[in-house]
Amino acid sequence: MALEDIAHGLVTVVTRCGLSLPTYFLADEKHSRCRTDKVYLPTIVQGRVLWHLGYTTEASAAAFTQSYQEFQRAALQQEPTYQVRGILTDGFDSTTSSMRTLFPGVRLGNCLRHALTKLPKKLVAITSPVRKALRSQFHTLLYRARQRKSLRVFALGQRLRHFADHVTHKAGVANGERVRRWFQEKKAGWYAVLADPQMPVTSTLLDQAHNAIERKLFAMKGFHHPTGSQQAFLRGLAHLYNLVPYQRRAQHAG
Repeated sequence: MALEDIAHGLVTVVTRCGLSLPTYFLADEKHSRCRTDKVYLPTIVQGRVLWHLGYTTEASAAAFTQSYQEFQRAALQQEPTYQVRGILTDGFDSTTSSMRTLFPGVRLGNCLRHALTKLPKKLVAITSPVRKALRSQFHTLLYRARQRKSLRVFALGQRLRHFADHVTHKAGVANGERVRRWFQEKKAGWYAVLADPQMPVTSTLLDQAHNAIERKLFAMKGFHHPTGSQQAFLRGLAHLYNLVPYQRRAQHAG
């Protein structure tokens, strides 16, 4: 790959390949390490295409906003009227805050798969079989809400209330109240996913991209070079990820 291509933002290079700017995408950060320091890689993905891969030394909303703003600036240069309709996140505060700052009024969804992984952590002092059974029932709840053809948001809200009562009955009042408060905090993001059929549902594809990048960062010591440019290194790695689908998973996905 030519150095002049690496110097350009990902948006510029990807649009040269004929892809339209994403109106719906996944936004998330990857926690990594550069030498002994903990760093963060704010990322934007649509499908299996990386549109932005940033680098910050802080996990603050201000740092993430500055990173994601590079994508917004490059996108507006390509298409001055560009607007985003929906963004899926895992609910991390700095990510959601930065998205609201850069794209005011955008529909923000919360990843449903992350909801399944978070529920067991809300349940304490209960046996493993009870915890697994409640997680399985919660999975069925979300699946059935997604399968509905109409009134999906209304159905989810009703089922969440009934499920919180069920948790109280099976796991005690304290667990029931803890789950109920968690539902109140997250349900708007789940509603956003169900209200728009074009919204991404889970961040699985972005997690796979992050895992692939992390393996390369661990193997390629250039990322840890004290005088190297980590941002340039990541940008080149992102170009390779997009333009050289050497992974078996990517080849199978077409």
